[in-house]
Order: sequence, then structure tokens, then C-alpha cells
Amino acid sequence: MKKGDLITVDRLSEPEPYFLRQARLKNLNGLVCECAMCQADAREDDRARITFMKRWPKLRDALKLASTRFDNDGAFSDAATVEPDLIEGYDDFVKALKATYRDDRPDEALKDDLLTVFASSLGFLMSPGVLKEPEVVSRVMSPANE
Repeated sequence: MKKGDLITVDRLSEPEPYFLRQARLKNLNGLVCECAMCQADAREDDRARITFMKRWPKLRDALKLASTRFDNDGAFSDAATVEPDLIEGYDDFVKALKATYRDDRPDEALKDDLLTVFASSLGFLMSPGVLKEPEVVSRVMSPANE
């Protein structure tokens, strides 16, 4: 490997906070990453996001439970409704998580914690009880900070 060679790192399979990514690269081969994502993360204080994300597993488990309601025949029940408090809690969680990112963060600098939340909550977002409220899905999936 010579100076100027492009090196790629898969960050989405196991997202890590900025300081851990930088330390791992530096310890591995003395590199400092200067990609758009790392530059954006360096300008942000991701400690608040790390602390905030510790609340995610409990909410994720509640969402999974709500999205797996079945009727007596083992099929999704269209009559099943998702508790408004759970939808509101998810909506509030996503808004607060979006707020941990700076507004001027470039599009190419992925918001990996937000992607993790969206990917692991698709079952909930597509469940019959939530689909009855499409404004919730569109508001939550909106990339902009509100």
C-alpha cells in the first residue's frame, strides 16, 4: 500500500462511534480517516447520541412485540391496533435522535444510528396498526430534523 491509495471500511455491518472507529484504524495501521462521515462526526459530539441509543433496545423490543400481533388463524390481524403511546414514543425517539446530528451534516455522511433504528423497526412501521396512520410513517422516515 502506498500513500494516496483508497481504503474502504464497512461501517454499516457493525456501526461504531467516531472515536472508536478512529482509534481502531490508528491502532490497526496508523491511519486517520478523513471521509465525509468521519469529518462530520468529528464536528459533532456523538457522546449524547451514544447515551441516547442505550434506550433503543427496550423500545425496539416493544415495537417488535407490537408488530407481531396475530389473529387466531396465525395471520396478521387488520383489526390490531398499535397503542398511540408506542407510536408517539417511537416518533419522539426518532425526532430526538435526528436532533443529535448537525443540520449541516452532508448527505454522504451517513447517519448510521438512524439507519440502525429504521432498519430494525421496519416490521413495526409496516404493521397494520401503524399503516393505518401513514403520516406517522412519513414523518418518522423524513430525513430532515424537525
